[in-house]
Amino acid sequence: MENNTHKSVAIDMATYNILAEAADAECRSISMQIKWLVRNSNDGSPRPTAIPVAPVVKRRTKRVGKKSMQTIKNNPDTMLNKVLLKFDSGLTLCSLDFEDVLGKGREASGELYALTKRGDIARIGNAIPYYYQLTTEGASRLKAIKERMDLPSYKVMQERKG
Repeated sequence: MENNTHKSVAIDMATYNILAEAADAECRSISMQIKWLVRNSNDGSPRPTAIPVAPVVKRRTKRVGKKSMQTIKNNPDTMLNKVLLKFDSGLTLCSLDFEDVLGKGREASGELYALTKRGDIARIGNAIPYYYQLTTEGASRLKAIKERMDLPSYKVMQERKG
């Protein structure tokens, strides 16, 4: 039977840095500082030197309301929705069929993957290039996009662009 006298312990870097500063302030190695902390934790002896720790700044994530998110998802000018509009023909398409939407030499595999994750299209089979077809959820989103394209405000905006 082996007689192990030492073990390793992994801690996060922030804790390690605090521990290293406390050990340095009391002229100890990090392992001796841990040993000292464990031995003196229950008997009420003074704690090691307090080291100020910078507070962690939490960034507030930008929230998008349901109404504006629907507007984004139904915006006909986004690249995803331009790719989705091509499925209006009812055909089964692959990533190479979108040169007219994305530009010459570009394939739409990234956009098709995003549309698959969103649930608008489904991949058929496992042969490369992958082929995709419209789902019922995609058909309803396609309908909403086309309705938005028929709005007078959208037509005015398109006339200003062109």
